[in-house]
Amino acid sequence: SAGGSAFPPVDPQQPSAPSTYGTESLPPPPGGEQHAAADPMGGGSAKEVYENAYGHLLQQDYGAAQAGFRDFLKTYPKDPLAPNALYWLGESHYVQRNFADAAEAFDLVIQAYGTSGKAPDAQLKRGMSLAQLGKRQDACASLRAVSSKYPNAPPLLKSKADTERQRIGCP
Repeated sequence: SAGGSAFPPVDPQQPSAPSTYGTESLPPPPGGEQHAAADPMGGGSAKEVYENAYGHLLQQDYGAAQAGFRDFLKTYPKDPLAPNALYWLGESHYVQRNFADAAEAFDLVIQAYGTSGKAPDAQLKRGMSLAQLGKRQDACASLRAVSSKYPNAPPLLKSKADTERQRIGCP
């Protein structure tokens, strides 16, 4: 149906509001089958859908990556790769300087998958996104939480949070 790309950049069922990913599928709807047809690969496994989206991210094809990660999250919200998909969705917004959507995606990682390995990274990137939006107080709180909420976070991550706090002048 679509030429060239593996799937259209915009899912016709997807409203264009910036906050559509995540919130309506977290927690997943009962049964979770309402989006079963949204699989852009026509039957790929969760891992294949995820890896396809991640491949687009690596190629800096952010529109295709975002569409792929959104489809993944709609179709497989409880998959072990879901926190990573949501994190990389946020990262794809961040690199495009779309800091509001990035902050929202990182916040969803923290809220929905707070025990995942991606949560401390999301906490850091949420703070960095909020700083870019000029929300210094919220950014400082988010950056401080990297160490307080995730005491076992990698030292490099905690150090990066401290550096960011100094950079934006947190008290």
